[in-house]
Amino acid sequence: MHRRQFLSSVGALALMPCLASCSTSGTFAAAPQPSSAKDIQLRILLDHFFYDRLAGNPESATGGGFDKGNFAQLRYMLDDYSQAGAQRDLTRAKAELASLRSLGRDSLGEAAALDYDVVEYGLKRSISGAEQFSYGSSGGRYAPYILSQLTGPYRSIPDFLDSQHPIEVADDADAYIARLAAFPRTLDESTERQRQDAERGVFAPDYLLETTLRQMRTLRDQPVARTQLVQSIAKRAAAKGIAGDWERRAERIVADRVFPALDRQIALVTELRARAVHDAGVWRLPNGDAYYQGAIEASTTTKLTADEIHKLGLEQVAELEAQLDPILRKEGLTRGTAGERLAELNKRPDQLFPNTDRGREALIAELNQQIAEIEAQLPRAFGTLPKAKVVARRVPELIQAGSPGAYYDSAPLDNSRPASYFINLRDTFDRPKFGLRTLTHHEATPGHHLQVSLAQ
Repeated sequence: MHRRQFLSSVGALALMPCLASCSTSGTFAAAPQPSSAKDIQLRILLDHFFYDRLAGNPESATGGGFDKGNFAQLRYMLDDYSQAGAQRDLTRAKAELASLRSLGRDSLGEAAALDYDVVEYGLKRSISGAEQFSYGSSGGRYAPYILSQLTGPYRSIPDFLDSQHPIEVADDADAYIARLAAFPRTLDESTERQRQDAERGVFAPDYLLETTLRQMRTLRDQPVARTQLVQSIAKRAAAKGIAGDWERRAERIVADRVFPALDRQIALVTELRARAVHDAGVWRLPNGDAYYQGAIEASTTTKLTADEIHKLGLEQVAELEAQLDPILRKEGLTRGTAGERLAELNKRPDQLFPNTDRGREALIAELNQQIAEIEAQLPRAFGTLPKAKVVARRVPELIQAGSPGAYYDSAPLDNSRPASYFINLRDTFDRPKFGLRTLTHHEATPGHHLQVSLAQ
């Protein structure tokens, strides 16, 4: 489970006040004071939920900075991607809901009652999704395909090991090697789950599988010694002066275990690509209409239908186009729809960074300058500011073919590394200058950075 999914999953949202004060020993340093004995009981129960989930999500533990002290062993592990693991998650969620309801909501203080409601809602949605749709990752998340251009450990683990797994001392390097050795297991688990789903007709459409294969082959076709999996530990261990044959050990694991497991996954996806349809709608999946409605409810907490949301979207687009028209006219763009005129603006040389390494570096520098400028203004509007910094980074080239245009990844709670504002620079034409500041303020500051960091 990705760290952002973990921190927004059942129970974690209600636990945010405690997470901010959690020490590396696994105890709470300064948790908010409950207002009654019943509130204390709820806090103890939710703490238990959190730590139980943490133990089953070692990647999230590292991402959140929890893999220390009593949880240090998690730094040597990767998540369970098997069907049995998904079933354990469902069983645990049912047990948690039963425990929560056994405690009950009566007599809770206002803040505790809100925690109760948040956790109960999340558990019900998670259980309902997992029981109603036994494919993909529908247990509250609604990602229908185990393997796609956006999903699967083949794309998440290499980046996780490079950007989130710390290497400061020899134990960290040992843990990296242990995780690298576990990577083939995650590949085989996700391959088997996708194979099982495919038997029910659940796999991505053709054009998404083409991108998926392109990303898989980008990793597989590299010489072993030049892979990110090997170079990450080799360079970082050397930079810290950590003696050991880390590079040789990593090369052996990649050559003897990772690549064969990746070959097995590529073989399955290649087979599925030959059978895939072009239709992307989930209506073609088992109980697809209900799946789509479930995803809407999980994302919005409303009972709005897809048609109602679409109508709302069209109304908002019309409002925005009316506001945009005079702005475009001032730029001399008077003919065509708003979309057509924006496309013309996108072609102007003054709106584009060169599609070169230097151009990409300049674009990243511009984003970081935008962050610095808005940070200087934040005290005028916000009384509480994040302690963690946020920096703009390029989406790793290994996964850029299928990654979204931009996304945010929060800092760990100990602020041992900054938050990241990732931007996809596979082609700088896709990132014109006129859209960058809005993107920065949405994905980074104030946007997701204040949203997530202050919640933590």
